[in-house]
Amino acid sequence: MVLDKVKTDRPSSPLTLVTLVALVVNTLGYAAEFMWLGFDREISIIVGLLTSVTLLVATRWRWTPILGALLAGGILLGNPFLAINLSLPITSGFFLAAVTQVISGLVVVVAGLGATVPNYRKRY
Repeated sequence: MVLDKVKTDRPSSPLTLVTLVALVVNTLGYAAEFMWLGFDREISIIVGLLTSVTLLVATRWRWTPILGALLAGGILLGNPFLAINLSLPITSGFFLAAVTQVISGLVVVVAGLGATVPNYRKRY
């Protein structure tokens, strides 16, 4: 089977685990908008992409944390409603979802970049 060949015996680095947890929180932050918007095509695409990348990072391939960082950073920078949602009152569900998205997105970017560098260093 193909997956038997790609499994690694090396344990996940702490930054890879932080990336994985932050990706899960980021996915849940975007999925929380379903409660207020109902089914939304754009949100479901974002949730689907984040779920796929989260599963890829969980496979422990050494290049996947950078993929998570690129996706989370791209979504964070390309979200036109983020500033609007952050300007809503603190009691709004959109505000809480936006804060979750920003914090977890930044953690994914920093931890994903930090996890990729040690994955490509030579082990002596």
